[in-house]
Amino acid sequence: VICFIYIPLFYFLCVIIYPCENNFDYSSHLCHSICFHKITWLSIFDWITNILLPSLIIEIGSVTLLIRILIQFKKMKRTIKWRATRKMALQLISIASLYSIFWISFTLISIIRLFFIPKFLDKLTLYYFHYSPYFVQLLMPCICLFCLPELWTRKNRVVPTQ
Repeated sequence: VICFIYIPLFYFLCVIIYPCENNFDYSSHLCHSICFHKITWLSIFDWITNILLPSLIIEIGSVTLLIRILIQFKKMKRTIKWRATRKMALQLISIASLYSIFWISFTLISIIRLFFIPKFLDKLTLYYFHYSPYFVQLLMPCICLFCLPELWTRKNRVVPTQ
């Protein structure tokens, strides 16, 4: 419930209610940004709570769940159906690694730029890493199809109507 209320409320307050004027430069990359990003503490708070923290929670949760699956597997001495558990673990690893590759790399580079070296990988970040999180949504259907081979056989059984 907090997730559904916090994010829209935060951005409503920062973008619409916050008393500043957006200056857009259409010749620059991303037309600059919204005006609340000019306030350092608010920009850092936004970055840490809305991007870094969810990325870390997802990664830590995925690794913890995978470790729990392996511990349960060893504890039960293969009495559970390993085939179903293996498929679930493969799905978890695939989705978590897809998320990690694109979001965590972008987040880490941005944290380095924000706190340590402002010009770190400047052009590379501007042209490539800034757009890398969009690949998660683009590649997720491919990962899901790869992890669910029962859909492949169903696809072959479907006969188009004339």
